[in-house]
Amino acid sequence: MLSQKDKILTITLWFLLALINYYNFGKVSNYSIVKLPMIT
Repeated sequence: MLSQKDKILTITLWFLLALINYYNFGKVSNYSIVKLPMIT
């Protein structure tokens, strides 16, 4: 189980990746959105 700090870090990293995807492709990939609940 992830600690609270690890969860925050994971969500932050996911959010940054989502932003990169948005700027690169004009939209957030469905794969990233689906994967978020799995890693948290």
